[in-house]
Amino acid sequence: MEKKEPSTILERLSKEGFPLSQLYAARGNANSAPLADLILASEQIMEQSMEPWTFKSLAQNGREEFIRTGQIYEFDRWERNAQRSFAECIGRYIYYEEAEGLLFFVRDGHGKFRVAQPGDEAYDFVRRLNKEGSVSDLRFMKAPTWAEELFLGLHNFEAYKLIWYDNSGADCEAAKKLKSDTVIRETLRRMGKVTGLPITNEMVDTASQMPGEMRRDHEAASETDSSDVCSTVTVTLPHMTQALAAIFEIMRDNWTDCDPRRLPKQVNIAREIDRALGWGKSGDLNEDPSRNAKVVAQIIKPDVTPDTE
Repeated sequence: MEKKEPSTILERLSKEGFPLSQLYAARGNANSAPLADLILASEQIMEQSMEPWTFKSLAQNGREEFIRTGQIYEFDRWERNAQRSFAECIGRYIYYEEAEGLLFFVRDGHGKFRVAQPGDEAYDFVRRLNKEGSVSDLRFMKAPTWAEELFLGLHNFEAYKLIWYDNSGADCEAAKKLKSDTVIRETLRRMGKVTGLPITNEMVDTASQMPGEMRRDHEAASETDSSDVCSTVTVTLPHMTQALAAIFEIMRDNWTDCDPRRLPKQVNIAREIDRALGWGKSGDLNEDPSRNAKVVAQIIKPDVTPDTE
């Protein structure tokens, strides 16, 4: 059976021949230790990333994104590479928070979550970073305080990822505004009430104002609720095999946080299955997937989605 591709930064580094002794040595340095500890905790953080959540700090989301997607290209400068990659993972949503309907949340004095607003110290800081164009200059050894104090909300985050707009068209700014209002409306539909969220008249009937193509995209997305397509469940099994683990990995990679308008193709999923299990032509892009892989791909497809051959 072909070994599945590594899924954490520690596994990727190990596969690429990075001397892991450098990470253990860095734990003895007060400055480098937090970043080295983060990488060495890859497996634990990956497990945490698959747990259900309602609110998640930018810091925790950034740690999980770093473990899943972080890259270190220069082994002799691994700390600098890792700092930059980690900072990108923590700061990537700052660009979209104000313009596209993504909300940041903070805890109030009673420990409950409300929408962040001007006057909240951490929120003011990231807004200033964005205004000054300084987000891409960030470098972290560990998550900063403001990232621990600002949170993503699951329902709003899913709505933000669900709704797409063409950012290259002549009406880009108008489409962006419509996306923002639509994301807020969808967030309200899912949550019922969002403490601290100001509602404007423009949000009341956003969908009717959309350009034809964008409206059709929105309506198509609404017909396939992301809670049906992209939700996660916990399953208790008597045992786990390597083949089953590989299938679950493929299922998770393709169907978690998916866009209902851009569903993964069954043929590509089947090729992934062939490659992971050593079936057929082992995932050759020029060959038709094996019959067994097609059957498994169909089995792991959400029931509510159409066929996507």
